[in-house]
Amino acid sequence: MFLIMTIYDVFQIEGRGTLISGEPGPAVDLAQPGAAIELHTPEDSVVCNSVADFERPYCCFNEGRPRPILILLRKRVSAEQLPGGTKVYCTDPSSVPNDRQS
Repeated sequence: MFLIMTIYDVFQIEGRGTLISGEPGPAVDLAQPGAAIELHTPEDSVVCNSVADFERPYCCFNEGRPRPILILLRKRVSAEQLPGGTKVYCTDPSSVPNDRQS
């Protein structure tokens, strides 16, 4: 598995779904629409999902930490299921469309 990000926060967006934000991991380039992901909580539960959309905001003040990334999940997940510190992994790099891989 390849670490995409560590979650800081989770938002529910009416009409869109669940948006997660967090610190990028070494495999952040695999966070592309269609990528199969697993979300591993600090309590050792696992949520399977996929990336619906991905964004890396250009302008963000983040107190010396890496610029956060935003991932819209394909399936809705409650914020309570994804506490801060949850790790997001790409489980299958072949699930990323070839034109999106770096």
